[in-house]
This record gives sequence, C-alpha cells and structure tokens, in this order.
Amino acid sequence: MANSMANPVETFQQRSGNTFEDQISNRLMETVNAERQIASQNLRFSNGDSTSSNSARNNSTGEISTSEVGLLDFGTVGELYGAGDAVENNPKSSLESQVEEYGLGAAFAENMRSFEERMGADENAKSAMEDTYRNISSLLTSTDASITREQRIRLAQEMMMHAADPLNINQGAYNTCVPASMQGKMWSEHPDKAAQIISQAALYGAFTLTDGSVITLDDNSIQSSYRSTVKGLENVSPRDQSEQILQTAIMNAFLQPKQLEYSVVAPTAGSTGERISPIGDSASNIFPLGLPTVQDEPSLAEAYANLTGDNSVVGGDFMTTFLDAYNADELGEQLSQMKDADKFPQLASISTRGPLVASVVGEANARAAAEQGISRHVVLVENFDASSGTVYIRNPLSGGSSIPVSLEDFSLALRTPQLSEQEMNMKTFSDGVLYHEGKISDSDLQEGAASLPENQRQAYLNGVLSRSQRTTDQVLSEEEQERLGLIERKSFLERLGAKLGL
Repeated sequence: MANSMANPVETFQQRSGNTFEDQISNRLMETVNAERQIASQNLRFSNGDSTSSNSARNNSTGEISTSEVGLLDFGTVGELYGAGDAVENNPKSSLESQVEEYGLGAAFAENMRSFEERMGADENAKSAMEDTYRNISSLLTSTDASITREQRIRLAQEMMMHAADPLNINQGAYNTCVPASMQGKMWSEHPDKAAQIISQAALYGAFTLTDGSVITLDDNSIQSSYRSTVKGLENVSPRDQSEQILQTAIMNAFLQPKQLEYSVVAPTAGSTGERISPIGDSASNIFPLGLPTVQDEPSLAEAYANLTGDNSVVGGDFMTTFLDAYNADELGEQLSQMKDADKFPQLASISTRGPLVASVVGEANARAAAEQGISRHVVLVENFDASSGTVYIRNPLSGGSSIPVSLEDFSLALRTPQLSEQEMNMKTFSDGVLYHEGKISDSDLQEGAASLPENQRQAYLNGVLSRSQRTTDQVLSEEEQERLGLIERKSFLERLGAKLGL
C-alpha cells in the first residue's frame, strides 16, 4: 500500500516546491532544538548546575549539538513528529499548565477529567491518554505561522471535547456519514491517533498512516468551514473544525490509495462544495462517484487499520449492513454477540429513504440523494439492550444525543424500502436487485438486473458476492447455512452474476 502513496506526495511537492519530508523536517527540527534547549537547561538547574545551557549549543550555528543531547537519527515522518516529546515526562501536567496560559477554560479541564474517567487505568489506556495530551500540547505550542493562536486554541478545545465525548459526532451538511462515524469509533478506541492526525494535518497539511505513507490535504479543506447552500439543509448544525479536518483526513485515507482525493470548496447554489478528483487533476470533479459504499467495507476497514494501527478490524464485520440479518431476531442475536465481545461502537448502513434520515434532511432531500446514487447512510451503534429490544445509535446527521430505536425499526432501516415492502415473498438487496430464499424466475432476475445502474453492477456484485461467500464459508457451519438459507442466497447471487455476464 505504501507504493500507492507516491502520487499524493508528488502532488504536495508540486504545490509546495519542496518535498514534504524536507518541509516537515525543517519545521520540526526548529521545534525539537528549541524544546531540547529548554529541557537541557532545566536538567542542569535541577541538578544544581548553573552552567548556561548555551554550552550545549553549536558555537557556529547556535543550534543544539546532536552529539551533546543525544539527538537520534530520525526515521519516518510520524517519528519526526513525536521526536520533540522525548523530554516531556508528564504530558498531563504539561497540558494542565497550558489551560490557564492559553485560556482554554474550565470546560477543557473538565473534559480532561471526563476523558480519564472514560479511558480507565490500565497501561494501554494510560499510554493512549498521554499521547493524546502530547498531541494537543504540540498543537498549542507550535510556532508555525500556518495556523493562528486562536485557531490552535479552538482546535485544542474541540479535540479535548471529542476525547471526553467521542460519540458526539456531526457530519454537518456534507456527505461524510462514513468518516463521521469512523471519527466516533476512532475517538472511542484510539484517541491518541485521532489527536495526532488532526494536529499533523492542521500544522502541516498532511499526516502519516501507520505504515509511513503520507496523506495530503489541501489548505482550503483544513482552514475553511462553510454552511450548506442546499435547500432544506441551510440550518443544519455545522461540524466543528476538528471534525472537518478528521473527516477530510479519513476520506482521503480511503481515496488516495485509489488515486483519488477529496476536498471541500465554497459551495455553489444547490451543492455542498465537495469534490472528488483524480490526483493531479483538480479541475475534474466526479463527485458523488468515489464516495464509500457498503461494497467498500473491506477497504474502509483497511483504511481504519492504517489510520490507527488496529488490524483487528480487517477481515471482520466492520459495518453492519442489510447483508447481515434476515429479520429483527437474527439482528438482535448479532448485536448481543457484538455487545458481549465489546465491539461497540459499530458502523451500520441504513436506507436514506427511511425515517431516521428523512426526518432530519427532509423527504425531498432523502429522495434526491437516492436518485444521485447515495441510497445508504451510515450511523454508529453505541449499545443494545436485549431485554427491551432497543438499539442506541448516534446519527451524524443529527449530532449529539443518543437515539433509542426499536430493534424492529432498526432492522427495517437496514433494508431498502423495497425489501421492507416485499418481506414475505420477493426481496431486494439494494435498489431493486432481487433475491429469494428459494427459486426465482428468469424474468425476476432480468427485472432485478435492469433496476441496478449499469456503472454500479460490477462493484455491487463483487462486494455482495465477497461478503456472502465470507459469511457462508468462514463464519457459519454447513448446518447453520442450511438453516438460514444462505446457500440459496449464494446460489442466487452466482446466477445473477451469470445473467449480467460477470
């Protein structure tokens, strides 16, 4: 995957005139030298040595000598970013001291306490908290002119709020339900990585994946925040700046390996201002093509793993979809298993034509989205109460509060309207593609194939076949397959693929 990241770096080089590594190295070396000078001086004073710290400086350049302070050879950009933190023994105390210095306010201090209470006391949690504090401190203390003091303070406040309340997610009026939901999952499980990505992107316009690959973001997508001009969405609560940065970063971590990039510009009438373009061809805009779909679940899981280092999501159930359960009872069993395995929060894909979406954006906008090919919306499942049959979700369109939904209603929301209407006989997977637990006629197959847009057939069938095969072959025993009728489903999909000439 690292090789596929060459083009984003080249794009950044063309824009900046220098290599990304050179730019970030120069900035970080200045910061590291300054921090190590202070640390060296403090160390001498604490040991009763009143010798000026200038003795550690190179007489000709004024910089701290690498041999004097033991500055190690730098590795990846990610290691560069954290190099200045080696002298920081207590990141919590450091950040607490900055609350007053930067006027962060009482809410910031309270969010620190809430964050620590949420994370717990084990060593992994302690390490994640310390790294989160380090990244927020690094943002606050940066002297880089590309971001003002006021912007750094606001971002730090927003980041600490999300660390304390990770499921408080908001996509604003943008088509970023997937990265917004992934944002909630990341702040819940890997707050240190979320803070690192936002800090790097805000300061340098780029960040590194865990494999060392570089993802670049354009300045406009980082600095600017726009209200929607889409009729009916003008008053949708805007996402905060940290959310815009992290959601844009997640979207590009998914797209740039595919040689595409996502950006946001000032919206024209009736648009969101979102753009998806081939890398190096910013004049082209193929939006909404390129937006992640249910079929992209494996790629989304891979992107999340590369963002966080959490490889446990690869090859598993990263997202709950209409392929996972035939009815509410089966969905309830699945959610109970997820809860027992501590798998929440969990992404889930629901229909844009259902009330959970239409009640927020309006029926007309929900219908228009479906007509554009945006027929699914992703939410976060945060909990499930089997005794009452209640699913608790966070909808990034609504933001903020937890929403209780009955298991039956949530099961229906996962499906398409056609599937809900034809529950007892003929069923549909998505946008009219038909399946049946038993036999199905050729005319039904042709009708189902015709209702799926031609440019979506290959990707759709590849995704569905792959998911169905993984479910039947890797998860369930043959006896369970027969019980659930999945063998018939798989057989149908293979015949449908043959009908479409795939």
